[in-house]
Amino acid sequence: MSGFCRNVRRGGSFPGSVILLAATNRPEVLDRALLRPGRFDRLVVVDAPDIDGREAILRVRAQGKPLAPEVDLPTFAGATAKAFAPASCSSSLPRVTFSQILRKL
Repeated sequence: MSGFCRNVRRGGSFPGSVILLAATNRPEVLDRALLRPGRFDRLVVVDAPDIDGREAILRVRAQGKPLAPEVDLPTFAGATAKAFAPASCSSSLPRVTFSQILRKL
């Protein structure tokens, strides 16, 4: 990676290459030097999913898992809308499952 950084700092380029940078849901912790003008061609903001998107995430995570008839994924998706980031929403089903197992013991 250091060779890549040296080449870019010297004005080098990589013809035909694509440089992909990861994203964060905490832009306030990014180093301001990263956001200086000219560093990026585009800054793409992807909002958190709406309730339908959250429900789709939950459906994918619940796929192949036995759910009790009273489990209502649309209601659960609505309940997570303000408190959970999408990744937390995705990992909530295994956590709920584990807590229910402990409750039954």
